[in-house]
Amino acid sequence: PAQNLIHREQIVRDGTRLAADVYRPRRDAPHPVLLLFSAYPKKLDHLPSNPAFRFRETSDYAWWVDRGYALVRVDARGTGESIEGQWDFLGPDEQRDLYDVIEWCGAQPWSNGRVGMLGQSYYAMVQWLAAIQRPPALKCIAPYDGLVDVYRDFAWHGGLYSHEFVTNWAARQVHLNNLQFESSPPPNVMNFDVAGETMRHRFDDAFYRNRSAYWQLDRIKVPVYSIGAWEKVRLHTRGNVLGYEGVPQVP
Repeated sequence: PAQNLIHREQIVRDGTRLAADVYRPRRDAPHPVLLLFSAYPKKLDHLPSNPAFRFRETSDYAWWVDRGYALVRVDARGTGESIEGQWDFLGPDEQRDLYDVIEWCGAQPWSNGRVGMLGQSYYAMVQWLAAIQRPPALKCIAPYDGLVDVYRDFAWHGGLYSHEFVTNWAARQVHLNNLQFESSPPPNVMNFDVAGETMRHRFDDAFYRNRSAYWQLDRIKVPVYSIGAWEKVRLHTRGNVLGYEGVPQVP
């Protein structure tokens, strides 16, 4: 597939420049767009997450492009090559960025104005948060393995802190992947302390409510293909069931 690399274009409303990779079919006609958005650096996407399932979380870009879709892969602010702004871990800034990125995708000359989202885990959690904002260009989401309740399914399972998962995930999968390949990382990159903040917030307060789509699932009006995996019952499975149940059903 053809690829255009866009370095830190001003995509969002507050002037922060985000980095995006755009993969397009070689023909010039406008295409429907699929968005992948996360705090995992896109420059590492070519590395296998598992030798047997290389594209487990992001899917195979070429598969979609060969079928007529443009695919846009964006680093969240303060992560990867989006070195401006502070990473907000599913928070209000990241949610506003999702809205703006979707509208940006829909307005590009190579886009037909119709945007969908795909991906697993982090790429899935942000889909719920994007859909509750109702950006006009968003036409569908397909959250695969994505929780909707950050308090109960990510940080505090049954009131017990998930210290092993949260600290390992934050240190190894997010901070380490964003920092270890940089000789001099920008000082703002990865300043958000996921483990520290979730330990400080021991109850289901505004910190979690502002990051959890569960409480606003009834705002989602686009088609949803919710995909769960039984093996993730300790993390994401409940979210896909709740998401399916909480999204308004079309008669």
